[in-house]
Amino acid sequence: MSGIQSTTDLGKYLGAPIIHGRKSKDKFAFILDRVKQRLAAWKEKLLNLAGRKTLIQSLTTAIPQYVMQTSLLPLSICDRLDQLNRDFLWGHNEGTRKIHLVNWEDVCKPKDSGGLGLRKARDNNLALIAKLGWEIVMGTQKLWVQIMKAKYVKNLSFWEIERKADSSHIWRDILRSKDIIRNGLGWQVGDGKEISFWFDIWVKDKPLHEELDSPLAASARQVKVADFLLSNRDWDISKLETLLPEEVVEEVNEDWSWLWKIRTSEKVRCFLWLVMKNKLLTNAERGKRHITEDTSCNLCNNEEETVLHILRDCPFAMAVWRKSGLGLPRIGDMSPTSLEWVHSHCKAAGDTSGRTPHASRFAYTAWLVWKSRNSWIFEGKKPDVDRIVRKAHLLAEEYTNITILNSIKQQKEAKIVKWIPPESGFFKLNCDGSSRGRRKGAGAGGLIRNHKGEWVSGFILNIGKTECFKSELWALRQGLLLACDLDINKVIVEVDSESMLKVVKKKNSLTNRIGVLVRDCQKLLADERFIKFQHTFREGNNCADSLANAAHESAKGLLILHEPPVWIKSLLQEDANGFERIRY
Repeated sequence: MSGIQSTTDLGKYLGAPIIHGRKSKDKFAFILDRVKQRLAAWKEKLLNLAGRKTLIQSLTTAIPQYVMQTSLLPLSICDRLDQLNRDFLWGHNEGTRKIHLVNWEDVCKPKDSGGLGLRKARDNNLALIAKLGWEIVMGTQKLWVQIMKAKYVKNLSFWEIERKADSSHIWRDILRSKDIIRNGLGWQVGDGKEISFWFDIWVKDKPLHEELDSPLAASARQVKVADFLLSNRDWDISKLETLLPEEVVEEVNEDWSWLWKIRTSEKVRCFLWLVMKNKLLTNAERGKRHITEDTSCNLCNNEEETVLHILRDCPFAMAVWRKSGLGLPRIGDMSPTSLEWVHSHCKAAGDTSGRTPHASRFAYTAWLVWKSRNSWIFEGKKPDVDRIVRKAHLLAEEYTNITILNSIKQQKEAKIVKWIPPESGFFKLNCDGSSRGRRKGAGAGGLIRNHKGEWVSGFILNIGKTECFKSELWALRQGLLLACDLDINKVIVEVDSESMLKVVKKKNSLTNRIGVLVRDCQKLLADERFIKFQHTFREGNNCADSLANAAHESAKGLLILHEPPVWIKSLLQEDANGFERIRY
């Protein structure tokens, strides 16, 4: 009667489908269509593995992202998205199937854990929905949060609410993410008085009692994190080491991040990733997959063609390495795995034969050995040792020139930097942090000097494992505590991390894992004894930098230095004399 037509599809609003009734894959089929269309446009471009990986990260992962923020996609859609990305990564086209050299689970691991850093569609979708749930938990003042809480939460706890069939789709999706949010929750350690040492999640992704082989005593539930904190809120490492396995104290983890920092093109880094995974399509690998019965090397016809054989142990490969000057390991010392072999070369300290980094030349040489092997098999081109060595050196040199040497020409005019002493009657605190990677050791150091540049006091702090930014915060916090303990006034605080300085100066309340450290620093800086908080360049912060680096070699925990160490006295004298350093 109204003239309005009946429909089963309400269409889209702001690009997202309006869901009425049950969710179905048909409602989200447009996402698959868009991904297919975009991938089809690139099929003929003959992208290599690195190019296809980049395209997935920048394009096909981004297409469903908008809809994923407000709706949990059907599993079949997520699985199909993964399949499209998986097939594209390994070079599938309409008429040809390609071998998937590394399983999708490994591909989707973070880069520093041995993957390519791609994301599985379902995991990505759940993470985005969980962000909405986190807004509910935190009770932010956003309008949509207030509406949802008024309608569904009311006076209940978010964790107590059960899913109901008559709730909206978005609310039911948010409730599905409860376990993800709960499993990701952890305490931020402040004074530690409310945190159960054994039964709360505060250091790893599970309670510490699950790390132990033997049952805990009944009294263990009363043990708090505060029991393991010193008066200055540093950890009592000796207590921790008596209770926990060393691997828990250290949290030792495999780290692949160095691979992606090698000075070479992305396609060569992806090649080395396959080498370290032992997943190049050698004859040995083809034999495992029942593609061939002949697993012998096509170049020497003597041994099975494994990754290590074709790249290192084959007479042809050995001739290349000998000619390159990069060196071969002695037979008795040869690394047993391709991962260790690549790691030993790519972590080499330097290049003894010229300005081109050793790791870069090694990477290009290994890549060209593999390319020569393929050219011999598929094109009949005879491998040429001299040509490989020359080209590898040329490619490495070109990459170095483009990324490093040319940047020197673009640098700003040189600046003269020196440590500037405070006025008479004032003191200056310099502090710095140092980290050798998020999964490796970190240290902090600092010192207080008077207007003559004379040592008043200092510290070295071996933090354990953390990232660089947190080590800078630890250094600042400990330096401020040291000044308070000494009860000195008129203190100028100087750091070389501009980003850290900006975060601490902001008054925003942070809820992430650095929030407690930031708030500690803000409270300490509010003391009237600290009259200025400022930035200096690293060249003006040499003494603090030296102390922070020395912390890596010291025992865990804090060491107060009432007298300057012998090895820093020359730097102290240079600063006191106004020694100028050049900063480009």
